[in-house]
Amino acid sequence: MTHRTHRIAVSSLSVGLVLLALTPAASASLAGYWPFDGDALDASGTGNNGTLHGDAGFSATVPAAIGGGMSLAVDGDGDYVNIPADASLNSNVFTLAYWANQNGATQMTGSFERLTSRGGDTFETAVSGDGSVIRYDGAWVNTGYDLPGSGWAHLAWVSDGSNLSLYVDGALAHSTASSVSPSGLLRFGARHNNI
Repeated sequence: MTHRTHRIAVSSLSVGLVLLALTPAASASLAGYWPFDGDALDASGTGNNGTLHGDAGFSATVPAAIGGGMSLAVDGDGDYVNIPADASLNSNVFTLAYWANQNGATQMTGSFERLTSRGGDTFETAVSGDGSVIRYDGAWVNTGYDLPGSGWAHLAWVSDGSNLSLYVDGALAHSTASSVSPSGLLRFGARHNNI
């Protein structure tokens, strides 16, 4: 079984992203790493480069733990980064981790803003109108964790192939049975089909 580790840091307007890394545990090499330090290029060397769409941009707002650089800024109005589908990004055993900061933005009641999305709705993470962190892998599930309106929080999704857990700032916040298997394109800041 191949293990993939994802790391993302999120910032700006309503949501944004700083980096995502995928690491097969067997080889300990990166499958993808997007620091979003002024571009959407894959710094891992695997060539999973992204392209910016809409008004996606960059901000100097980053978590202190990262120690500087930039973050991807999206406002939920058609702004996103698209990473084309690649088999190196697919696995049912993975860790998806990111820093999140809404920077004082609030979502509309009854709506939500996606942090990440995979093709065909195979796996999505989002912030709902009430600030709850939610995820989709066949149905929307509320994790019970509310993302603060401002300030950084570190979220890490861990899938072992049969269970999916959410850790917030290193502590377990949510866990459920799930056989999620993300595949297809990878998008930051919008649904895979922009709807």
